[in-house]
Amino acid sequence: MSSDVAGVALPSRGAAVPTLTLPNTNIDTNSEGRNQPGLFQDDQWQDVFIPVSVEDAPLNSHDGSYAESRKRRRPPSFGEASDVSQWLRINFPELGPEVLQLPARSWAPDIVNPFLEQQTRSHPRLRRYTVPVAIPEDGYIDGLIKNINWEATDSGNESPPWSKATEIAERVLEMSDPLYNYHSPSNVQCSRARITLGNRIALYNIMSAMIYPLDEYQARCSFTWLLEGGERELHKIVGCTGLCPKLMHTFAQITHLSTKLYKDPNRIAARNLAKVIGERLENFEQYSDLSDGYPTSQALLDSCELDENGKIFTAVKTTELLAESYVATAQIYLYCRLMRKSRRHPHVQSIVDRLLWIVDRMATSGPHFTAAHAQVRVFVGAIVAVEQKHRDIVRAWFEDLVHGTRGNVPPVWRTIQHIWEWLDAKYRSSEATSLDTSDVTVILPSAEPWWEDLVAEVYKREGKLNLA
Repeated sequence: MSSDVAGVALPSRGAAVPTLTLPNTNIDTNSEGRNQPGLFQDDQWQDVFIPVSVEDAPLNSHDGSYAESRKRRRPPSFGEASDVSQWLRINFPELGPEVLQLPARSWAPDIVNPFLEQQTRSHPRLRRYTVPVAIPEDGYIDGLIKNINWEATDSGNESPPWSKATEIAERVLEMSDPLYNYHSPSNVQCSRARITLGNRIALYNIMSAMIYPLDEYQARCSFTWLLEGGERELHKIVGCTGLCPKLMHTFAQITHLSTKLYKDPNRIAARNLAKVIGERLENFEQYSDLSDGYPTSQALLDSCELDENGKIFTAVKTTELLAESYVATAQIYLYCRLMRKSRRHPHVQSIVDRLLWIVDRMATSGPHFTAAHAQVRVFVGAIVAVEQKHRDIVRAWFEDLVHGTRGNVPPVWRTIQHIWEWLDAKYRSSEATSLDTSDVTVILPSAEPWWEDLVAEVYKREGKLNLA
């Protein structure tokens, strides 16, 4: 009669079967000479093999003499699987060679260090070993944000310090993304700190990419962590940015699709997705802890109450209008960069009129003017501001801030004044002779990518701008 212990057939004895143990020999040196930790893959270990080492204690407390006769030497430190097999054959001759089957050892890849090198994700069954979930990314990102050197008045740097810091922070967020442990982004549960820091970093990188040359080597749209959580959570306004994660990711989508369309003007998928994004941005709803939002943008504008200076004066309306101004900014960015509509297109002009109406009624100082009031909104509005009343609003906004504490305002204001002259000189005559009234849901094959020409001019003159 025999008994099976963990998949290994052992001859029956009158005494209890000893506990089988062996020091971990599943550590070896690979072809590159590096030590790698072992990993028992569950699809290879159907039968558990346990090498043995009998301790000095008797096998059975009632039969000490029998246990003494069955003592064996302790196993040495093994370096190869053949050493283990040889030791077992010597010390356990009753176990036949067909019983002792040593499966091939395998290793999980090293934990990825995001600060050293980029590595490819492994099979989903091993990805929990490759994602550095133990990295305290919140502390790293917070430190990088605090150490950002704001762009000074002497711009022109192609890779300024603040950009390097935000790129490192973005890489940490991507490499430690908990999405790799879930099948759907809606199932991911993140800490409030990660959501806040992730959106703050995205604000720097996504908004600055709006006036930066397209990355033709970008294979996919980044910032996947912005889409983690339930649908309602994605529409909740993040306090430090002034807009919801869903809208933030929409800006990144527009930039990514602009790259695809620039490389291939006949790309059907980019054209279809552009139409979908345009429909999504119409009456895009956002909410906060202070307000449940409004069903339409016009309903929000009609609900505003102004003080004697023509400004809103409550935190609730400031939050609502700030989020709505980002929606209008996304629409202008969509129609001008991706769908290549002229800046004088009637639909574009109706959007900029709404955007600058909001900007004109929000304070530029005091308790309601915070870091969430990013200048990207006014910058995008300035690009398509062809009427003098619109340019006066932009001028008043920047003149109130250009001598303040925001070090990234002077180069942006200087850039706006230059692009007004440059755009008028290059496109005013052609825009006056043939007004663009094409369908906003269709990208014409003959449409000129004038936004890319603008980006090239700004980049040549000012380098990378911080629009956050």
